[in-house]
Order: sequence, then C-alpha cells, then structure tokens
Amino acid sequence: MLQHVKGGKLRALAVASEKRINALPEIPTTAEAGLPGVEIEIWLGAFAPKGTPQEAVTRLTADINRVLEMPEVRERIAPGGIGEPKGGTPERLGNLVRSEITKWAGVVKESGARAN
Repeated sequence: MLQHVKGGKLRALAVASEKRINALPEIPTTAEAGLPGVEIEIWLGAFAPKGTPQEAVTRLTADINRVLEMPEVRERIAPGGIGEPKGGTPERLGNLVRSEITKWAGVVKESGARAN
C-alpha cells in the first residue's frame, strides 16, 4: 500500500499504530485522528518447540536481536512502512502473544462473528 499512498493513488487517513511511521510521517495515528484504542501492530515472532534447551533459546534470541540491529536489515524493513524492527526476549514475546489473544478475542466476541 505504501507505494500507492506515496504515488497518490490512495489517500491514507491514519496509521493504526501507537506512533507515526517513518515512511509516512505526515499521516496521523488513529488516536490523533480521533479513534483512540485502534492500534494494530504488525509483528513476527520466532517460536521453538516446548522443551528446547534454554541455551539454544538464549543463543537464537541473541542472534535474532543482533540481526535486527544491522543497518542493512533495518534499511530493508523500513521502506515497507511497517515500523521499526524490535527484538526482545522470549518473555516479551509471550506477553505480546497473550495480549493479542485477549485483544482479538474481545474484538471477535463483540463483533458477533462465528466460525462456520
């Protein structure tokens, strides 16, 4: 979508993130546009099977965090308009997953959507 917004084919009204994105700094957040609480964060996580040795988890976490700090990786991600890459810890990812489940379960329940 980013190339269409920048090319004038689409008009962005807001970004559904906590902060404005670097790729479109002139576009307000949903909160700034009058819709507080409407935030959708794009995230990816690396998961390992239960019982994976802690040593392997620690090394993988460190390697992923190191790669996400590389300028060439950040430059490749930035043009997509998805925000800043964030590393973290397994605990942080676990908290994120739990909060996303709670958030989206509430949205689905409130909407009345049903799986067929």
